[in-house]
Amino acid sequence: MTSTECIQGTIASQGYAYGQAFLWREGPVRLKPGAEKATDCSHEVKRLNQALATVRRHIQDVQDKAETLFDEATQALFESYQMLLDDEELLETITDLMERESIRAEYAVHRVMEDHARAISLLDNPYLKERATDIRDLSQRILKELLGIVPGPLPDLTDRILVAEDLSPAQSVQLNLHTLQGLLTDLGGTTSHTSILARALNIPAIVGTRHATRMIQNSDWVLMDAVSNRVYVNPDPELVQLYEASRARHQEEHKRLAELVHVPAQTLDGHAITLAANIGLPEEIPAACKTGAQGIGLFRTEFLFMNRSNLPDEEEQFATYRSALVQMHPHAVIVRTMDVGGDKDLPHLGLPKEDNPFLGLRGIRVSLRRPELLRTQFRALLRASAYGSLKIMCPMIATVEEIIEVRSVLQDVREELTAEGISIASHVDLGIMIETPASVMLAHQLIRYVDFFSIGTNDLTQYTLAVDRGNIEIRDLYQPYAPAVLLMIHQAIRAAIGAGKWAGVCGELAGDPRAALLLIGFGATELSMSAGSIARVKQALIQTHHHELKEWSEKALQCATAAEVSTLLEALRSHIFQD
Repeated sequence: MTSTECIQGTIASQGYAYGQAFLWREGPVRLKPGAEKATDCSHEVKRLNQALATVRRHIQDVQDKAETLFDEATQALFESYQMLLDDEELLETITDLMERESIRAEYAVHRVMEDHARAISLLDNPYLKERATDIRDLSQRILKELLGIVPGPLPDLTDRILVAEDLSPAQSVQLNLHTLQGLLTDLGGTTSHTSILARALNIPAIVGTRHATRMIQNSDWVLMDAVSNRVYVNPDPELVQLYEASRARHQEEHKRLAELVHVPAQTLDGHAITLAANIGLPEEIPAACKTGAQGIGLFRTEFLFMNRSNLPDEEEQFATYRSALVQMHPHAVIVRTMDVGGDKDLPHLGLPKEDNPFLGLRGIRVSLRRPELLRTQFRALLRASAYGSLKIMCPMIATVEEIIEVRSVLQDVREELTAEGISIASHVDLGIMIETPASVMLAHQLIRYVDFFSIGTNDLTQYTLAVDRGNIEIRDLYQPYAPAVLLMIHQAIRAAIGAGKWAGVCGELAGDPRAALLLIGFGATELSMSAGSIARVKQALIQTHHHELKEWSEKALQCATAAEVSTLLEALRSHIFQD
């Protein structure tokens, strides 16, 4: 490959790197077909228990090492291993299979854990989907222990560019990633463990390249541009020199952004905006606070219901919500009620298989069909409300009847807890996510029954444009800047303002610095995004005047195509950073 050709993927951690490649290939354990049968099941169970005990010790060593490398929020990533090892139902399933079919321990482990990993990999939730890597890695560790496979010596990766198909958290710790110049993987996305760890260690990383391990040879010289998403193999000296200058500029910008953490999020003329973080686990809160997040604008609760064989009870949910509220105090935490169903299958819920799950039983529709789920979640949330500033938000509301029913359940639960003498907050704001054209068209009616709107631009774009955002065949038609989408967002925000209430945005547009300024011009008062986007959005915000943003937003509403909007946003960016 010449320096004029490049590899691309998904930027997981921004930065520049240049160094020699180290190609990490750790092939999976292959079990011989036809050798499954066991002659002594009790002996197989004993072998399994011995292997599990050894793997537990190894995993504890990994966790101990992680404590010296990462902050508390990142250390939480390694808890998934221990949770899997402590999952009695999972281990019982393996043992039952061994006894029922008289098969050897390694074959039972592989079958059960691979089925488990495959089911999770099909989920729509990106964070949970990528936990399949953890399950497969743990499975491999158990298999190696059962088969007596001794791992070879670990390589010295100092100043190298690590190129791998994927990395598990345990591999990441054992390989001493903190000595790397950069990281490239074939698989993974922005929420994969590899990406999270790379960001925690501030290592430039590009994941999901698909072909990096086939296109790069061991000891090739690799130039990584994890800002513009380009990877060059054996580049010309002139290109290396050019990127060295870019690296220096990037490091300077990184320092400037870090200095904005405690700067108020307001325009030059004093118009304040709440910049909050989207999270999927309470353990992500400390990292969000370090970026200057002024609250949690979207706390996804699906992790409580997925990757398990039973439903979380009230006490488990209460402990989780309380932890989030205590950590974020005095800032608010907006908790979204369970958003599963259809494309996010939960076997223990017994949801039907659907031909078109995006238009099926999902979001609030599931909760209203199974009111005991909603009541339990509301009980846990209201109990937790005594420990911080809580706001509750319901997904996929499309009709007035739905929000009336939700309010009725919430009121019943409030009265129930009060009668039991349980302390709860005197008032908890109730809001809905605006995700469908129907909710936009009814916004002036829906706002009468809630305290706020939070616009989920990802699904709103999908439903407005009738484009499945996960379908690569029509990926080019999924256009968040589409005028129809902007008009929908604007209409929903104006309906909230007209009723004297507030509206925020929690979709990907909120974390796009240029689009964020349009949303503020529309009247949004809260923007919630991935924690890593907060500094860049703030950087743009503090260099603008609110009256100017309103003018630019009005211009955007007159655009006829997404390309025109993009051109307008580029002009806005140039206007802001013209100095």
